Amino acid sequence: MSDLPRALQQAVFARLGADAALAMLVGSRIYDEVPRNAVCPYVTLSEMDVQDKGTKSGDVLELSLTLHVWSVQNGMKETQQILSALRDLLHNAPLTLSEGFVSRLQEEMSFGRRLADGRMRQGIARYRTVVSSS
Repeated sequence: MSDLPRALQQAVFARLGADAALAMLVGSRIYDEVPRNAVCPYVTLSEMDVQDKGTKSGDVLELSLTLHVWSVQNGMKETQQILSALRDLLHNAPLTLSEGFVSRLQEEMSFGRRLADGRMRQGIARYRTVVSSS
C-alpha cells in the first residue's frame, strides 16, 4: 500500500505553513510532535483515522484528520480565530499530494473549550476526505 496518509499530512502542513494569515496567529508553531518548551498558541496534528476502501484499480482511503489548537489567552477569541483560519485554509482546499489524489477535504466539525485547569483553551477541528492512488 502506498503512503497516502503521509502524503496528505505533508500537504496539510505545507498549506498551513505557507499561509501569512495563520502565521500572524501562531507563527511557525504548527507541530506533529510538540516541543517540550512550546509557546502558545500553536496547532497540532492530533489523530488521523484511516479506512481502506481499496479497489482493483488502486488504493482508496477514507481519512479523518483532527487538528488541535492550544491557547492560554483569556476567553475563546484567539482559539476561535485560529479555528476559523484553519477552516479557511482546509475546507474544500485543492491540495496537491506528493503521491495520489485528494477528493474534497471537508470540515466535519470544530469547537473550542476551556480545559479543567482554567488556563488552557483547546480547539478541535476534524476534516474528512478520500485519497486515492489513481
